[in-house]
Amino acid sequence: YNAQFQYTAVFNRVKDLLYYYYEQKFPPGDRQLYRLEGLDGWGADTEEPFGSLPSATGWQQKTIDRNNSNHATELDRLHHLYVNATVPLGKKLGSIGLKLWGNWHNDRRDDLRQTLATKRRHKFYVDPSVGYNKGRFSLSYKLDHALPAMSYLLDVRDDSNPLIIWLGNDRLKTGYAHVVSSSFLKMSPTRTWSIMGNYKKQQHAVAQQMTYNGSTGVYTYQPVNVNGNWTLELTSGQLFRLGEQRRWQIQGQTALNVAHSVDYVTEETSMSSVRSLVQHVEVNEKVDLAYKGDKTSMGVTVGVRGLFMGSPRPNFEDIHAADIQYGATCSTRLPWRLFLETDLTMYHRRGYADHSMNTNDLVWNGSLSRPLDKRSRWTVKVTGFDLLHRLSNIRQQVNAQGRTETWHNTLPSYAMLHVKYMLDVKPKKKQAEK
Repeated sequence: YNAQFQYTAVFNRVKDLLYYYYEQKFPPGDRQLYRLEGLDGWGADTEEPFGSLPSATGWQQKTIDRNNSNHATELDRLHHLYVNATVPLGKKLGSIGLKLWGNWHNDRRDDLRQTLATKRRHKFYVDPSVGYNKGRFSLSYKLDHALPAMSYLLDVRDDSNPLIIWLGNDRLKTGYAHVVSSSFLKMSPTRTWSIMGNYKKQQHAVAQQMTYNGSTGVYTYQPVNVNGNWTLELTSGQLFRLGEQRRWQIQGQTALNVAHSVDYVTEETSMSSVRSLVQHVEVNEKVDLAYKGDKTSMGVTVGVRGLFMGSPRPNFEDIHAADIQYGATCSTRLPWRLFLETDLTMYHRRGYADHSMNTNDLVWNGSLSRPLDKRSRWTVKVTGFDLLHRLSNIRQQVNAQGRTETWHNTLPSYAMLHVKYMLDVKPKKKQAEK
């Protein structure tokens, strides 16, 4: 449950906002595990089928895995005090905004296994933010803290899977990030231009460190802090409106993303995970040409994404890959109040070391909708995705550490029926003052 209080006031053109928020949480955390091999006639090389349970009473107490079964209770009390002050500097100078988030955490977690493990946390921190605004230009800085999960801080051992052991770490530090953002927008009847930038540097992020015992084949994982993660994002976009009625539009967007990723990874020749630094550069360029008519709208799009990744880590294979897409869109009104939308796009992926990722996919999507009443409050719509069934149900992508992640049994092609009702409630007219 939670409660909150807010107060707003203006003193000498300075607008102040005071906001207090209290929150209390009770996350559940019970887990009961049993080892049936402790019963006669159960376990490996017995006649009982895998997955079946004994019918006799009392088997739970005889076979419970007390080292890994736990009764966990956690109580988190959070106090948040938010102060916001906006100071105007004049029409020509803009304004300065100052925000302060005061956060007080009073947390406790009890974990009962063979013995009782208790962790208490009393933490107070302030997240400040300062910003400057003038017209369509803005510049801001903020500090964000991130507390590690209470379950990570317990000094416990989980070996419910004999080949994978999980350990806690009560020495984890509180993470925090410095964030600097800026944006500028310029508009005219025929042109819009914008540029945005964002820089984020993280300290004491949480990663999983692994050690491997070659004689037993057991992996041991433990959360640890890592430093050195930062990202830089720059985006610029332009929009041109052409023609007397400005029905034609040309829009271009350029983006540059640079990342410095630090984590722990496992090498095939290593008995433990090693600290990995990967430098990531991504360049995106996209151009759209669109025409908007009274009943029909059409457009074409072309996009290119370049991905470059490198690392001083031994055996790391640099990545120089490109994703290319181009296609067309169309939407039009048909007889009988039908509305058709469709798009056809070709996707190319090139330059990946895993040749199964270098694909060519032609994707066709479409939808057909129709209002059911005169006021168009009820609408029925049928949507089809990947009508040509060209996409695979195996999805692959490269993560921040340059490793390929694979998802199986995804849903690339589907159809969906939508029924939509638009609720439009207008306030009653106030009676005229006497």
